Amino acid sequence: MPLSKAQRKQIYSTLSSIVEHSFLDDAADSAAVGVVPSPKPTRQIKRWAVENDTSSHLQSFVVVYTMIFFNGCCFTAVVPSIPFFLQLLAAPPSFLGLVVSFYSLGQIVGSTCIAGWINDKLDSKTVLTLTSMTGLFATLFYVIGTNHCFVLFSRWLTGVSAGWEFTTELSFIASNTSTTERTTFLATVTAVNVIGFIIGPALSTLLSMLNFNFMGLEINEYTSPGWLLVIMFFVDLIMVRVFFQDDSSSLLSERSNLLVNNGKSEKRYGTHVEKESDHAESQVITERTAEQHPPSLLVVVSLIFIQFTLMCGWSVLETITSPLARDSFGWQIHECNLLFTCGGAASLTAYVAFVLASKAIADRFLIAYAIFACIVGLLLMIIWSSPLLPPYLWRFVAGYLIVNAGFMTGRPVTFALYSKLIPEKKYQGVYLGYMVAGGSAARSLGPFVAVYCYYHLKYGMNTLVLFGSIAAIMMTCLVVMFLLWPSLIPAACDKEKCSDERLSSHQNDGLSMHVDKANDNILSQ
Repeated sequence: MPLSKAQRKQIYSTLSSIVEHSFLDDAADSAAVGVVPSPKPTRQIKRWAVENDTSSHLQSFVVVYTMIFFNGCCFTAVVPSIPFFLQLLAAPPSFLGLVVSFYSLGQIVGSTCIAGWINDKLDSKTVLTLTSMTGLFATLFYVIGTNHCFVLFSRWLTGVSAGWEFTTELSFIASNTSTTERTTFLATVTAVNVIGFIIGPALSTLLSMLNFNFMGLEINEYTSPGWLLVIMFFVDLIMVRVFFQDDSSSLLSERSNLLVNNGKSEKRYGTHVEKESDHAESQVITERTAEQHPPSLLVVVSLIFIQFTLMCGWSVLETITSPLARDSFGWQIHECNLLFTCGGAASLTAYVAFVLASKAIADRFLIAYAIFACIVGLLLMIIWSSPLLPPYLWRFVAGYLIVNAGFMTGRPVTFALYSKLIPEKKYQGVYLGYMVAGGSAARSLGPFVAVYCYYHLKYGMNTLVLFGSIAAIMMTCLVVMFLLWPSLIPAACDKEKCSDERLSSHQNDGLSMHVDKANDNILSQ
């Protein structure tokens, strides 16, 4: 909500005391309308802004991270039991591919079309309320559905809610953290999400022991994961309405008013403001932009191909693991939930190892390791008729865990290296969009490939064709990497040195730059 007149006066009064009365208050509109010479703002501004911002946004960050945790739980809580639920509803085997891929399609729609259209028009609290209501409505369709079409619609709408919600949460974090803080906050997002991946199947295992009717609604091992999602989305809705606060829109509006009134003050008081520094900085930015060249098309396509292969392999695995375990070992929902829980633990272990290793090992080595690990895991999951090999159960479980660990390392490192190889500003948005689109396409295509190969080929041959073909494509990725090995080294850039040079070159800025920087210091936090 907009800041009141008294709140604005308090802000300007505090800022004036910090920067030695640089801001002149006008009683007519209670906004800063003029500036007088003063020393540059001290670090007290930053500390003041951080203290006030942290106290008002702490509970909002807790809400956001709780929702991210629930998002991870919601996905893995349902995936292991979907094949069994569809079988209960007499759905054809090929329908499983539709259900899994429609969730990914829903994520694409929610994160791009809906989020891009609505998020700029509404504040984060309203948007998160809408996403929670959408998810609650979608999961109710899942638990009360009487045929498989209800499940398909529910998973698509749940994907829309998840993609829309996650985009809003990342936007909120980016808008309410500084540049230096943002890396830590976004890394925490991955950790919280992975923990949700682990807890989701474990909670489903506990709830699957329930078997009773309540007011005509069945709660059993097939529907209990859906009821878990209903509870989580309901808790999301309550948290957003009661505890979530988002003042970023007010801060942006306040900054605009400050700059407008500052412009008026130049005319009203005849204050002379030097603009040479603005033109110089603009010229430097223009020159740097002109020097940037498009990234190598071969490197871009190769890394997108690697990311596509990793995502496609993961989507195949999450689609076919439960049916394969059911047909090979007679496993039911309890055992599949336990396997997915162990896979989440392997992913978390790999993520921690990746964070530690990334400080000492180059990205290209980590990607090569991840691809190699996925190849080994996929080969172990193939049904081989040989007495020399260990029992298939042990190879299946070991392969599943290894693929999870390799995927959790390969996906973020590939994305990180891709972003480092692209020049900043001019090409980042477009080319990162290509990478995201490639991953989404893989998540949508993989389930169809998995279901077709598994159900249309005889038992034993299906795993050879499915896992063997993905392993072969990953071997191709390794060959491509080795051919492009010298090109996979990001250009060295000492950002701190560049920043210091830019700061020293503009240390004699005019007063308008002085005010703008003071505002940026406040609002960037």
